[in-house]
This record gives sequence, C-alpha cells and structure tokens, in this order.
Amino acid sequence: MGNSKRGLNESGKGIAHGHKPLSHLGTWLMGMALVGLLLVATAPIASADTVFSVTGTFANGAAFEPGSTITIDTALGIATDSSLSISAGSNPSPANLFTQTDIVQNGSFMTPFVWILADGTELDFFMPAPDFQGFTGGTISLVTYFKLPVWGFSGGSTDTVLTPVTTPEPAALSLLGTGLLGLMGLAFWRKRVRSADACGSLLS
Repeated sequence: MGNSKRGLNESGKGIAHGHKPLSHLGTWLMGMALVGLLLVATAPIASADTVFSVTGTFANGAAFEPGSTITIDTALGIATDSSLSISAGSNPSPANLFTQTDIVQNGSFMTPFVWILADGTELDFFMPAPDFQGFTGGTISLVTYFKLPVWGFSGGSTDTVLTPVTTPEPAALSLLGTGLLGLMGLAFWRKRVRSADACGSLLS
C-alpha cells in the first residue's frame, strides 16, 4: 500500500513538474497571439481600393448629395466604382446621378475622372497634383459638370473633398476571429494544465 501511494505521489509530481514548461509555453503563445491581434487592429487598410465619401458645392448652387461616394484604386490611380448624386442648381442645371457605368475616363496617366450621361451631361474630377496614385483623401483641385455642346453650367467646385470611408477588411476580420479562437483554445488548455498541476499537488 505504501509503495502504491508513493508511486502515485511520484506520478503526481511528475505530472505537476512535467507541465511547467508547457505552462510557460502557453503563456508565451498567448502573449504572441495578443500582439498579433493588436497589430491587426491597428494596421491600416491594405487594399488599394478605397471608398471615399464626396462632399462639395458648385458655383451655381448645386452640391453633392449626402451618400455620394467614389471608389479609387489608389495604387493605379483609377476609379473602380462611383455613386455621385448632384442636386439641381441654377443656369439651369438638372439633378444627376453619375455611376461607374457612365465613366469614360478613369483617371490613369494623369487624366481626370470623366463621366458622360446619355443626355450629354458631363462630370469631370480633375486630379490633385500629380494624380490619384497614393491618394489618401483631401480636396480635389477642380470639379465641373456641364452639358455638351455648351461649356459649363456648374461654375466649377474648388471645395470638393474626398474623405476615406473606413470599413473593416474581411481579411482583418477573419484574422481577428482566428486570433480570438486561438486565445479561447489557449485559455481552455491552460485551465486543463492548472487542473493537472492541482491534482499533482494533492497527490504529493
């Protein structure tokens, strides 16, 4: 009986001592996971496609309606999508919606973004210097809209501002979810290690 108890005690000590390196490893892994989550949370959006909200007024009283957006691939300096709604102004100027399907010039090679509607109404976004490559938001040098063949009824806008719309990346969200699952797994594993350590302490 004594030998049996001594054997259990030694076995318990072995469990308790054997898990200490694993416990240190678990702490290290949890720390690394937390650092990884912090980096994901603070990392800037990596995608070149950035959605910008568009605001601004024209000399004729027209303005970009709330909710106007343009998506720009800032690596290439081209527009990839848009939904720009302009209210009616004077001279007379109609209210119009300019979408990606209407774009005829996408801004690459230092040319403006240009939309032309079926009725001949044209919207031009002139580039900030030197172009939209690497653009992070700000004031566009000049925005005009007019109806061909007569030049101009907008009078132009020099206060049009593009503001990045921050949305979480799917990749960042998946990394965050994976990190949280990893932390949950580590927490469960450490709980089991503590239970084994406690069992070994009782046996000793």
